[in-house]
Amino acid sequence: MQVPVVIERLPGNRFRAKSASIQSFAVEGASAEESLLLWRERFSSVLPADAVIVRVESPPAAEHPLARFAGSLKDDPLFDEWQEAIEEYRRKCDVEAGLP
Repeated sequence: MQVPVVIERLPGNRFRAKSASIQSFAVEGASAEESLLLWRERFSSVLPADAVIVRVESPPAAEHPLARFAGSLKDDPLFDEWQEAIEEYRRKCDVEAGLP
């Protein structure tokens, strides 16, 4: 996923990079092209003249620690029995708790 980032020049020869909050800018036009043109005009009017917008690729999501076990019981003959035992236990707990 790409994230828009605005880079601004600051006093003291420093720079600030921040996420662009583009969601708050909404405009309407008679056509898709006009609405995009109006959006660009409005968005650029709030940025400093020397600001630059870049797109940064977000890091890929880390694999879930249990993902490597997914599907490992697919062909295990005890899996169905295990699932039935879980359902039976839950029904028993519901009865004891007075649930329907």
